[in-house]
Amino acid sequence: MIEKLQSESQNIAEITQQTVEQAQSSSSLIGEIGGDVNSIADSSRAVMDMSTQISTSAAEQSSVASEIATELSDIRTQSATIREVAENSEIGVANLSKATKVLSEVLTRYRT
Repeated sequence: MIEKLQSESQNIAEITQQTVEQAQSSSSLIGEIGGDVNSIADSSRAVMDMSTQISTSAAEQSSVASEIATELSDIRTQSATIREVAENSEIGVANLSKATKVLSEVLTRYRT
């Protein structure tokens, strides 16, 4: 009976030792998993930060493109105005040239 108690005690001690080893192994694995989860969380934060930066950059580019479009429209309007003024100046110069020619002819008649 004592032998059986000693044998059972030894079995219990071995089982206890195995349980302790498994607990230590589980603890180590849980620590590694925790590190992996932290790495995933850090990567997720980095991706979110990059997404925010991309979104901000896209909004800024859209704003700049809108400003450029507005400025181009203003340039077109100003160009049309300048063209109109140039055409009117051309007509004015042509009229002035005709008037100068007529005046020259009138003055030529009075000289002779």
